[in-house]
Amino acid sequence: LGKRDMSLLFEAIKELIAERKIERNKVEIHYAGTSSSDLLNQAHSYGIEEIIHDHGYLFRHQSIELQNSCDLLVVLSWNTRKEQGILSGKFFEYLQAFKPIIAVTAGDLQGAELTGMIKDLNLGISCEYIKKEIDLIKLKDYLLVQYSNKMIGRNAVFKPNMKEIEEFHYKKISHKLEKICQDLIGCYG
Repeated sequence: LGKRDMSLLFEAIKELIAERKIERNKVEIHYAGTSSSDLLNQAHSYGIEEIIHDHGYLFRHQSIELQNSCDLLVVLSWNTRKEQGILSGKFFEYLQAFKPIIAVTAGDLQGAELTGMIKDLNLGISCEYIKKEIDLIKLKDYLLVQYSNKMIGRNAVFKPNMKEIEEFHYKKISHKLEKICQDLIGCYG
C-alpha cells in the first residue's frame, strides 16, 4: 500500500458498527494484491481485520470478476506538495466496472485530481485525509445509505455521468491513441 492509506474507511466502518448502524458480520472488504499485510495492519488498528478477505495476487480476468462481485470499489491515492495528480490505473479500470467508487486520498494537500474526477463524473465519494473531520462524516453517511439499500435488497446508489465516463472507455482511448500515432507517422512519413 505504501503511501496509500485505507484507515479512514476502517475508522468509518468501526464507528458505524459501534453506533449499531451496521452489523459487523454484514460488511466485507475484499483485497487483491501484494500488500495485504499493510492493509491488515491498518484494519487491525481499528479492530476490524476479520472483515478483510485477502485474495492475494490475481490475474486480470480474476480481478475483474472480483470487482464485478463487489457492491462498492475502493481506490487509494495520495496528494502531497511533492506529488500531485496521482491517478492509478485501478481508477480507470474501475470506470469500466460501472460500480460506485470510494476514493481515499492521503497527503498534505487538498483538492486531489482524483477527488475532482469522482465529483465531476458522479462516481461515488472521495475523501481526503487533509479534510478528515468533514470527510469522515460524509463517508459514514455514504456508507450507511449504501448499506441500508443492500440490506433491503436494492442496488447501490449510483448515477454516474455516463457521457463523461465514455471519454475514458478503453475503446475511445485506443482510438485517440491510434489517431496520435497516425498523425506522428504522417509528420515523419
